[in-house]
Amino acid sequence: MAKQKRHNVATAVAIAILLVLVIAVALSIGGGPTVLNGPTKINLTSSPLVVKSGNGEYVLTLVRLNPAAGLANIYVEQVPVFTNPVFNVTLVLDNSTRVNVGSTYANMQIQLDSMSNGSAALTITPLEAYLNETPDYGRIKVLNASLYSPSSNSPGSKTTTEIVTVPTSATTTFGTTTTINQTSYNEAKILDYFKNDIYYPLMVNYTSLYANTRNCTEQLYNSSYLYYYKHAPAGQGTYDNVSVIVPYSMYYSVSYAGGGNYSVTYFTQSHNPVTTGSALVSYINLTKGTILSTSLSGVFYGSNFTTMQSGLRSAATIGNACEIEIV
Repeated sequence: MAKQKRHNVATAVAIAILLVLVIAVALSIGGGPTVLNGPTKINLTSSPLVVKSGNGEYVLTLVRLNPAAGLANIYVEQVPVFTNPVFNVTLVLDNSTRVNVGSTYANMQIQLDSMSNGSAALTITPLEAYLNETPDYGRIKVLNASLYSPSSNSPGSKTTTEIVTVPTSATTTFGTTTTINQTSYNEAKILDYFKNDIYYPLMVNYTSLYANTRNCTEQLYNSSYLYYYKHAPAGQGTYDNVSVIVPYSMYYSVSYAGGGNYSVTYFTQSHNPVTTGSALVSYINLTKGTILSTSLSGVFYGSNFTTMQSGLRSAATIGNACEIEIV
């Protein structure tokens, strides 16, 4: 357990089209994206704002304000929005946060200047890659992960997976396909039924946490480990050992299992064969919409709902990209 580390296709299409329209309207009203040629002041609200820095365009949205604590949360995503992860960035009043959207090193610096009436005044400064600026990983959380088909090495359908509070459910979209045939309809229904499985919110969270480990550095790991355990990592608990075992990706696949039943299988990818492969399989009857069985293996072998939930709660106390590697 120490290393453990979402209905309908029509709804998915509607949401996808809506997002495109919202961004298109934002661009048409504003006459194009806001170009970041240097420190640029913007006023961000819950309406998407498109900015351009270098050759990249990014969508920023204000999602939460906490004036009493001097904090704001924004979503930042590189265009095209359906093929890139969403970053939930925590901003601190009168402080700057370095963000690496679509980049290894920080490529923009966002400062929270003030907050009022559902808006946040920001100063955004583009950062050149050659500066090798380290992102503020402790203030960045990946809300969705790239999901790949296990039968191919190329990217497959993506899923937007938002961190949820276990065991409540979250609103999530499966896929962005614009073709609705019988097969895709059946798979969409199965995915919708899978939301009734008690393991569904756990898979949502673990998918995000595993993807976020890509932002974990040895320095962050060591300092977080010391904070959590009150001693420095050693032996099998060192970053070099743990980062090999803990998955860096988790994706799902829906397959027909015969007799009107389908399986939803979650796979993990890591640098170790023991924690690579099938991690959860749930069998669901399409006609009745009932979950027949759910089994755990691979990285979750020997675990159950209680221990996996406990692992998420422990990870939440750390609150950064290394959390699932530490607990």
